[in-house]
Amino acid sequence: MAGLGALNREGGGGESVKAENRNALNRFGDRLIEELGFNFAVAVQRAMVEELGGLRITVPDMRQLFREKRNRRISNEFNGANLSELAQRFGLSPNHVRRIISANGS
Repeated sequence: MAGLGALNREGGGGESVKAENRNALNRFGDRLIEELGFNFAVAVQRAMVEELGGLRITVPDMRQLFREKRNRRISNEFNGANLSELAQRFGLSPNHVRRIISANGS
């Protein structure tokens, strides 16, 4: 999508990083057009530039998003007596569940 590269307004970092970012944004724009249509893609581009233009942002990968969601669920479902049950249900060790609960302040 022409113009989506305008989101890449980072200072420094070298030309190769800028080119990589620009290529990724162009692939993203092309995918938006293909999956959602041109008008919607342009609206998303405009909103992104208006809200995020000039910022350095990091987009998490799917594993990180899944892990964060899983950890929130574990913390929300912990009742003080179900640590072993949560460990078994989520395929984690009891110590790992304990660390998740501790890190999330439950």
